[in-house]
Amino acid sequence: MSAAKHKLGKLIVFVDNNGLQSGGRVEEVGGVTPILEKWQAFRWHCQEIDGHNMEQILAAIDAAKLETERPSMILAHTVKGKGIPYMEKDNAWHKKVPTDAEWREAMELLGGIDGE
Repeated sequence: MSAAKHKLGKLIVFVDNNGLQSGGRVEEVGGVTPILEKWQAFRWHCQEIDGHNMEQILAAIDAAKLETERPSMILAHTVKGKGIPYMEKDNAWHKKVPTDAEWREAMELLGGIDGE
């Protein structure tokens, strides 16, 4: 609440919104919606983006840097486990730890293992 009052214009917060939390869907468990409107009520500069789109992420950061009087919040809509078929949209992965084989598969799918 005090970030806007103190004109923390260099503060940028990302909120990852995949709609899930430990225990189930956010609207069923936590009731934190509407997210954007709540941050706006505290006088934050707010934007909504596709959290998987790097162009949108970079553009939102640039726009946030232009806002010098208010803190900025970037609401990134994402998909839990995006790009890893056995994890995608599966809330069980909120608490699960991948096996070594699952971890390797995930890294390969995301382009993170290079000739090990």
